[in-house]
Amino acid sequence: MTKSIAVLTTGSALAAANALFAENGWGADNFLVSLSASGDAPPSHFGLRASVNSGFASGLADAVAADTELSAHITVDVRADTDRQGHFAALLHAAGLQRIEPQPEG
Repeated sequence: MTKSIAVLTTGSALAAANALFAENGWGADNFLVSLSASGDAPPSHFGLRASVNSGFASGLADAVAADTELSAHITVDVRADTDRQGHFAALLHAAGLQRIEPQPEG
């Protein structure tokens, strides 16, 4: 069964979060969405949302929970894979964060 996983990490824990996710089957750069409370740079947090199988989602959530130092900086939310954009938006809202929109070049 496919699950939706949304994850937030603080900027200070970004490298450690990426390393943990790489150790658990994802690539090196996973948190590509820049976030802040105001929606303005610089980012205070980074996020991701993906569709994964339920076993992978559970294993990843367990790996985060097992790293007690890092788990204080990461929020993992797993839900049914039915409302992908709404899932990420709900997690951002609950955390009081907004996407930092790229600035147009020019």
